[in-house]
Amino acid sequence: MSAMFKITLMAAAFAIVAQVERAPEELSGLSHCVPAESPHSKSVFGKVRSTLTRDRTELVRSAMGLSRLPEDSVVLVTDTATCGRAARAIGADRTVDPETIHPVLVRIGSKYWAEDQMFSGGEWPVVFLLDSTASRVVATH
Repeated sequence: MSAMFKITLMAAAFAIVAQVERAPEELSGLSHCVPAESPHSKSVFGKVRSTLTRDRTELVRSAMGLSRLPEDSVVLVTDTATCGRAARAIGADRTVDPETIHPVLVRIGSKYWAEDQMFSGGEWPVVFLLDSTASRVVATH
């Protein structure tokens, strides 16, 4: 067997194991994030990155209990499993069917920032801060 074939075979085996080890609810595609190329995703991501990386937003970060982060610590998430966990966490927090939730999800350091157009506080969107696994809402703003 060639070395390239062995590497390909090993990669395929790891992919199968990863699929089997996922919880059934993660495989169901319960919810998904807003696509990265959508104007809404781009707008939310830009706002989050600006809020967490710029000096002029210190008051906002402080009010939210967040620290300034380097730009590479702010990442748009489109992974179906992670978005599904976030939707279930938000659904549980708001007692809403998680299948109706389609968040823009951004990893911010070791937490997640989620926004869904369904939730607003007047004219402003509600921001859900989730734990490091995107499984539990730890704060809302």
